[in-house]
Amino acid sequence: AVVSTQSTGVEQACEQIANSENLIPAFSFGTVIAGIWQQNALFGELFLGQLYRRCPYLVPAYWSRAKGEGNNQYLKRLGYSEYDGKIEEREKFLKKMEGCVKMYGAVITAVPPYQGKALPYGISNGWVWLSRLLNMEPVPDITATVLHAFLVTTSHAMFTKYGIQFLKLVEMAHRVYLPKLEEISDNYGPVTRLKLFLEKCVKDWTFPRPEGVISEHLIPV
Repeated sequence: AVVSTQSTGVEQACEQIANSENLIPAFSFGTVIAGIWQQNALFGELFLGQLYRRCPYLVPAYWSRAKGEGNNQYLKRLGYSEYDGKIEEREKFLKKMEGCVKMYGAVITAVPPYQGKALPYGISNGWVWLSRLLNMEPVPDITATVLHAFLVTTSHAMFTKYGIQFLKLVEMAHRVYLPKLEEISDNYGPVTRLKLFLEKCVKDWTFPRPEGVISEHLIPV
């Protein structure tokens, strides 16, 4: 029952984040989740498992189709939802994945709500995820979508934490990885959004603080 309730909660939160015009819901949910995780390690493990199940690109992983696996079954394993026997449209799927990644980014960059107690799953996991993703061959649409969602949510915190090393990673994403995405893309929306974001970062070398970031501990020791 706990898992089922949490699953529904994660789904609803990701959907709300995906449909928002800003990152305020992402950081609000992220801070609450980070605070509960500080107090309950099992909650955090279950939350992360639910997020991975809905968005395997957060592992990160691009699942191959298994021998004999049906098309709908395979798409559901990739994160697509099925309604009345019909698989959701690709644009809706991409929007949902965007919400999941923004949720993840908000959790790992949250200021620990309980002061004096470290986050069990913090920003270093974002560095690992980003490095791994950029070392994998990209997949049309979804790679650009999740990379953009991650960077718009976390780049300010990542730059604050890692400085020049993060700048080098972003420059590499712009110089080396973006051309690969452009070469394979059949939907220029996700790639264009990522390109505009990376070009601004590389040009200005600034990563603005996103709207909605909660920058103070909420609960003192």
